[in-house]
Amino acid sequence: MSDHSLISPSMLHRMFECPGSVLASKDIPDKSSPAAERGTLIHGMAEEMLRIGFTDATDLTPEEHQNLMAYCRYVKDHVGPDSVLYIEETVDLNAYVPGMKGSVDALIVGEKELHVIDLKTGTISVSSAENSQLLAYALGAAANFDGFEKEIYVHIWQGGSGDQWRVSLLDLDAFAGKLMTTAEVALKEGAPRNPSDDACRYCKAAPECPALYQQQLAVVGGDFTDLTAPDKLTDEQIATVVLNRSRVEQWMKKVWSHALDRSQRGEPIAGTKVVEGRAIRRWTSEGKAALADALGDDAYEKKLIGVTAADALLGKELVDAMTEKRGSPTLAGLDDKRPALTNAIDDFDEL
Repeated sequence: MSDHSLISPSMLHRMFECPGSVLASKDIPDKSSPAAERGTLIHGMAEEMLRIGFTDATDLTPEEHQNLMAYCRYVKDHVGPDSVLYIEETVDLNAYVPGMKGSVDALIVGEKELHVIDLKTGTISVSSAENSQLLAYALGAAANFDGFEKEIYVHIWQGGSGDQWRVSLLDLDAFAGKLMTTAEVALKEGAPRNPSDDACRYCKAAPECPALYQQQLAVVGGDFTDLTAPDKLTDEQIATVVLNRSRVEQWMKKVWSHALDRSQRGEPIAGTKVVEGRAIRRWTSEGKAALADALGDDAYEKKLIGVTAADALLGKELVDAMTEKRGSPTLAGLDDKRPALTNAIDDFDEL
């Protein structure tokens, strides 16, 4: 194995669920996305803000800027008089997995406490509790800064608020054992592949994964005599569709994206061709200027700032009094932790 590990803290959740994904993904190039590029931009600005106290935020939306400032305040609020703040600090996990390293967004090391803080910019909610990426950072930081005798906390900052979890020595010991055991399995040819929603979401090998293909085939190729008449399906057939909907849709999007990428690289999929999709009218730079000249203030729309931006300006307690938090009815399996709605129609008759 090379000095650089195929295993990183950010992909541990996937490795733990699907060890075979590690080698399956190793030769597939990374693909960027607008969300990933936006996240990289915001992380860079956060680093600059914490290091030197200011940054050029002209490329951020007002809500993104407010969130960035709130994140920096959150980090600094945890820096005590005896603490040292490290930004984008590399922690070494080579003692557990050869060549493995990780970069912590904000690491605070004090005489009695150690804080690992991770900035998340994605829309999928992430918890700090039992988070494998943060546990890896904490394990590396504790080893690098003699922190096993300190109180260790891991934090997620996302969507305008921080989420904290205290890590015990038992947690770190159990995680270290799991990390070493699973990594050893994952780095061997023929490691098991276990498709799941979480494991496959960011897996580069998902579009060509035979295990995932067989799983989806078993779902969509089930005993459905007439796919055009859902009211004729049995409860068992309906449950199969409902509980696998997101997984099948996610997989189909990955395969579609993979096929389009291949075709655009000059490696078309047999039986398909690339054509121009639906055309959408967009303002040109010259058109925007001409529109503003022609209409003046009428060329612009006003809208309320987002809830997160208002939190930073007014305080979360006041904003909470002006907002409501209510999700629309959705379907889930019986193992879902959310309580069942007693009467979804009555509860949401005003929507």
